[in-house]
Amino acid sequence: MAISDVELTTTPLTQTAQAAHAVATPALMRIIFGFDDPMLQRGQQVPVAWSEADAVNGHMLLAGKSGSGKTFTLRRIVRQVTRAQRGVRIHLMDVHGDLELDDTSTVIFSESTPYGINPLKLSSNPHYGGVRKRIQAFIEMVNDASRTPMGDRQIASLRNLLQDLYAQHGFRADDASTWHEEPGEAPAHGEGRIFLDVPFESKDGAKDAARAAGITFQFDRDAKCWWTDRHEGPLERYPQKRFGKHYPSLADAAAFAKTRLRSLTTGGGTKATRLLEEHHKKVVAWQAKARKLGAGLANGEDVEEAKKEVEHGMEGVIETFTDYVTGIATGRELDALIRYDTLDTMRSIVNRLETIVASGIYRSAEPPFDDAAPVWRYNLTALSGTEQKMFVWTRLTEIFEAAREKGIVKGAAEVRDLIVVDEAHNFFADKDTNVLDKISKEARKFGIALIAASQSPTHFSEDFLANTGTKILLGLDSLYFDGTVRKMRIDKEVLGAVVPGKVAAIQTSVRGEQSPQFKLVRVSG
Repeated sequence: MAISDVELTTTPLTQTAQAAHAVATPALMRIIFGFDDPMLQRGQQVPVAWSEADAVNGHMLLAGKSGSGKTFTLRRIVRQVTRAQRGVRIHLMDVHGDLELDDTSTVIFSESTPYGINPLKLSSNPHYGGVRKRIQAFIEMVNDASRTPMGDRQIASLRNLLQDLYAQHGFRADDASTWHEEPGEAPAHGEGRIFLDVPFESKDGAKDAARAAGITFQFDRDAKCWWTDRHEGPLERYPQKRFGKHYPSLADAAAFAKTRLRSLTTGGGTKATRLLEEHHKKVVAWQAKARKLGAGLANGEDVEEAKKEVEHGMEGVIETFTDYVTGIATGRELDALIRYDTLDTMRSIVNRLETIVASGIYRSAEPPFDDAAPVWRYNLTALSGTEQKMFVWTRLTEIFEAAREKGIVKGAAEVRDLIVVDEAHNFFADKDTNVLDKISKEARKFGIALIAASQSPTHFSEDFLANTGTKILLGLDSLYFDGTVRKMRIDKEVLGAVVPGKVAAIQTSVRGEQSPQFKLVRVSG
């Protein structure tokens, strides 16, 4: 018999009640993966499916080696969800550029695009959002994605820097009423002008490129920004200027940090700060000599020579301290030192922020997705592995926070947002803060379902596997058999019976069912 990919089920009601109920309550979704393989031998087609009515959650794991049908299966699942017409927003994180589907709005992300995502965008919810939480989430993301995580001093300085940046933009950490944007109007004289947000360090390059392309590019002193009459060609990489109160961008953070570094280095009475740093170095050197003297007294070494070194060192300490005191200009020099630590610390922060900004994926302009399209495909092929990781973590955090603000869904497995992550093992980190683990554990009640695809279940954390209701094994390399058996408690013979593209091993968890078993499922045709 013919069975469609999507079946819509409703709770049994009378015909009159059903008609009235259907207007207010959307039909429950059912996604068919294939048919129970043993049943096919008896001529029956019993579908194996995920059902929104009784599933523990919408999270799914797809695992299989190259050529086993992961991409085909992802497309089949997404197609069924869109056919159900439930208004589910599907987010495809496409790292290879091969997940093109019907009804899809695709946006490519690269360093040349004027749009991106803003990791400093606040949630204005007084319970879930705010300056402090956003700063902490950003710092954790940067550290998780970095080969050389920041130390405590760098973290403290970056946190203070971002707090000052938010305050400068009108967002106070201690006042939730300030956590929202207030859009403003462009200058009245700006008719016919397209105002652009061009970083200071990029203005010369932008001028040269606009001149070569024959495009008007001038600075408006009243608007305090550059403008053009044609936002095209070499100027497309710069987003349009936003007026009014708005969240700072990562480029703003880098520029702010650079300004603070310049102030610490050359102005604002920072001569005293530098002299104090020199004094601290002298003190450390003198303390080392004093310890050497103490060790010499105990070991019978040349005590007189050690005494001379200590006395000479003390003269240097007194000299540098005197220089520091006479170099004080305002009496507030220590404020910057306390908030931003040393010049070396600030330089490292500036370098780190400028490196992230250079990727081009963190911009204030929203990506141009079509709201009418059910599937938003994020084409990440132009980004490096580290850039892909930071992009996915940032975007998934945004989706999770937005869903949490909407509140808890009614049904246990009701889906409002479906996230599909290809090559998902690249985006896991062995830390409690990892967003994929967090979504698998906490996001079900907020209407988020996560589909993670990879080559083996052994690439995933135990927390993720324990909280994923549906697991689909499409054909693993034998190298992963033993690890999969240990991690998922599956019979090795079942793994061996999987035939890529024809027979899969699938486990679906239903509410109230204990220890669901893997089934061999006919997925071909």
